[in-house]
Amino acid sequence: MKTRMIVALIVAICTLSSVAAEAQRINMDALRRENGIESVYLSKSMLKNSSKYLKRKTDLSINNSMLNGMHIFSADRQQTAAANLLRRTFSPMLQGAWGNYDELMFVRKTEEQMALFAERSKKDLYKSLVLYTEDVREVRAVIFEGEFTRDQLDQMI
Repeated sequence: MKTRMIVALIVAICTLSSVAAEAQRINMDALRRENGIESVYLSKSMLKNSSKYLKRKTDLSINNSMLNGMHIFSADRQQTAAANLLRRTFSPMLQGAWGNYDELMFVRKTEEQMALFAERSKKDLYKSLVLYTEDVREVRAVIFEGEFTRDQLDQMI
């Protein structure tokens, strides 16, 4: 009897931990499907080609060669359902509920806010950066995929 309870407890813990880990990922497919959310994806090859034309780094001083991909999501605040989905998607990160994201920067001014987060994959290695902004007109999120060291993040900031 005790063995069954222990096994059931272990199964429950494993199930809950896998659900919790999955919940701490951004559901980009849901954001892409939502009417009212503009969605742009740039692959590594597209970013590599664009760097020839841009001749500069991105606004966050991220060299395009460091990136594996970039997702951009935006919604007009008048599109209430779309803007609310973006807010709900990124609010756990903004509230510190997702332990695998480190807050690198946060700025709030009246109705505007900007936050930058890094998703940890190992101790000092990060696999994505998330820039979330909201102002009186739009809600936006930009996700930079790649591998970044803590030193590289410190240099960007």
